[in-house]
Amino acid sequence: MNIRFLLEMAAEGMPDRVAVGSRTSGVTYSRLCEQAGRVGRLTRESDLGEGPAERLALLDLNSPLLPAMLFGAAAAGVPFVPLNYRLADAPLRDLVARNAPALLVVDPPVVSRLGELPG
Repeated sequence: MNIRFLLEMAAEGMPDRVAVGSRTSGVTYSRLCEQAGRVGRLTRESDLGEGPAERLALLDLNSPLLPAMLFGAAAAGVPFVPLNYRLADAPLRDLVARNAPALLVVDPPVVSRLGELPG
C-alpha cells in the first residue's frame, strides 16, 4: 500500500468531500484523485532526453499543486521532492542538480534563479 491507495480509498468512500481548501471552493477527494492521476501519467510518460523522470519535484512559492504532486508522484512510483524557494540561488541550483533527472514544476518567478541545469 502506498499513499496513492489512501487517496483512492477516500475518493471512493467520500468523493464529494473537500480534501483541500475551503468548503465552498476546495478540491474534493474525487477531483484530487483525478489530478493526481494526470500528474502520475505525465511523470511516467515524461521524456527528459535521458529517459523518464526519476523524481517529481516542486519549486513553488505557495501552491495548491502540492497535494496533487505528492499523490501523483506516488502514482508514478517516483520520489516526490518539495524544494524550498527560500534558499539562496547557488544552494538551490545545487539541490536541483542533485535530484536530476527530475520532472521539475517551477513557479514562474523562480525560473530565472535556476539558470541552465542538465536533467
